[in-house]
Amino acid sequence: MTAVLTQKTSMGHKPIAYYSGLLDPVMKGHYPCEQVLATAAFAVQKSTTIVMGSPLTLYVEHAVFTILQKNKSTLTTQRVSGYEVILSIPSLQVVRYHTVKLVMFFAQPVSDDEQVYDCANYTLEEESKVGEDPIPGSMLLFVDGFSFIDQETGIMHSGAAIVRAEQQGPSDTLQIVSQIPLPSHFSAQAAKLLAIIEALQQAEGLEVTTYSDSAYFTTTVHSSIHRWERRRVLKSDGSPVMHKDLLVQLIKALTLPSKVAVIKCAAHTNQQDLVSRGNVLADWAAKEAAKTSPNFSEQDEHMLGMMTSRQQNATELPPPYTERAQLHLRELQEQALPHERELWEQRGCIQSPTDFIYRQESTGRPVMPKPCYIQP
Repeated sequence: MTAVLTQKTSMGHKPIAYYSGLLDPVMKGHYPCEQVLATAAFAVQKSTTIVMGSPLTLYVEHAVFTILQKNKSTLTTQRVSGYEVILSIPSLQVVRYHTVKLVMFFAQPVSDDEQVYDCANYTLEEESKVGEDPIPGSMLLFVDGFSFIDQETGIMHSGAAIVRAEQQGPSDTLQIVSQIPLPSHFSAQAAKLLAIIEALQQAEGLEVTTYSDSAYFTTTVHSSIHRWERRRVLKSDGSPVMHKDLLVQLIKALTLPSKVAVIKCAAHTNQQDLVSRGNVLADWAAKEAAKTSPNFSEQDEHMLGMMTSRQQNATELPPPYTERAQLHLRELQEQALPHERELWEQRGCIQSPTDFIYRQESTGRPVMPKPCYIQP
């Protein structure tokens, strides 16, 4: 950050003080427009000891107030409030210039009819790299990650899964293309990151639309990942962020497909549309992968790139009931309270990815909520 305080005289602008400093590690990861905003606030704050409330004109190349009012700003509320206080003092006048040089009389102010850099859309170029809407005719993938702690051994088991949808006219099919058992140190967030990395690698050179019900995952891809990339995946104190290795792989993987869209979908909707069924199947496949996760040694845990995906076809639990009976079973199971469904899962029941009916894994029999067992 550099700035110069000048006083206008008959001979032009006379320099009074020079200011320079380094952007803090957090601001180094922000967009150039936001860095200019921080520099402007720095210059005004530094000059207060000399200006002492006298009229001050700030010449800056960017529309700082437009940046402050931007809805998609990546700045925190605390930073925005601080900059607003500094730049809103009554004695300050902000003037936007094309190029602010140390010799101020060489600068030319921006006129209304000139084409200049649009500070209101400074993030659009990077945001457009990953779309938020489905790409027509693209590969359609559903990703998920899961982890749980074995109550008997205390060991965490994790897994990730990728499901591909094939649309052929009015019909569509779902297929589990990857189930990945993961080391015990993988959290659910890390498992989800690995799932999308694997999916993007499979879609290299293609157009792909990916769905996930994870808010953490979609937020990371659409906003956080660009900031971490500019900050070299480091926190404000210089230490690496959580899941640094996976984020580095994700940054590279996002460049592999020719076009990428990452979309958040609703979880556990019990609907029969393609997105809902694909998400449920990905969730089920990730849980199944976690159940088979081996105990990796310390030397093997970091060898993420050496892991191979287990290719499987989509498995369907054959329902021995008519369509009408399946509908009735679903309606009964929907009456179960959330804690009762959790109890089903703890006791080894799974929800079928095809008909959404909870069944005992060992026998395949459906389970019923407590009201069904109350005798008149």
